[in-house]
Amino acid sequence: MVERFCTMMPTDPEIMGFLSDFEKKGVDIIWSNSIVQTPAVIMKGLHKLGLAGKMVHMANLWAPADQLLEVVGPGGAEGYMCPQPVFIPSAEPDAPGVKFARMLNEKYRKEAGMPNIQYIRGIRIKANMLEGVRRALVGIMKRDKVNLAAACERITGKDVKELGLQTLAGYTARDMTTKFQSAPAGKDDRRLANHDRLIGIKNGKVTVLSPWYKVPRLIPDAMTQQGLFKDEQINIHYVPVK
Repeated sequence: MVERFCTMMPTDPEIMGFLSDFEKKGVDIIWSNSIVQTPAVIMKGLHKLGLAGKMVHMANLWAPADQLLEVVGPGGAEGYMCPQPVFIPSAEPDAPGVKFARMLNEKYRKEAGMPNIQYIRGIRIKANMLEGVRRALVGIMKRDKVNLAAACERITGKDVKELGLQTLAGYTARDMTTKFQSAPAGKDDRRLANHDRLIGIKNGKVTVLSPWYKVPRLIPDAMTQQGLFKDEQINIHYVPVK
């Protein structure tokens, strides 16, 4: 219905003006494509204006619910939602991946309040990169009949993508994420997470709100017209999995 951009770091007056305009236009869902500062100000504004029951606010995975809860507190964060592709430390403390992340923090980082969602996501992306390179090296050794040292000399980005990243379907990165995650589906695909869950603040706590679901693959028409993604079967629906 309407799109707005913050002119600088989001401020209460600017966001409050947007929200008042949204109310007049009958907006009932707000999506913010930003790190946590913007949704934090939006959530505070919704509660100040009494709009929290009228408008749902969701943001991207770069604004995790646990971080927002720390910024604005339980009252201001209530009702907030965001998708996440990993297990959630504050809601799932006994999940195997969360236990592994806690061990890493206690052994190396030793930072209070960790692991949080971003910590888990960081482990996952590093594990994906390392595993992608490891598989590529193994693939080169088998393909070219060479030893590890020679494989390290000749490895390319194409090798990492085709022999490594494109084989990571089902790789859970030390149980940071679900086994349903895919590998890149085609030569133009760069995704290593095509399954999320909806995470939010409910009764003042970080809560898992949905089962795992396959996310839609939304591609601009201009890109398909350029001939991109022809080798993929494009899913445009939310598909719950068990």
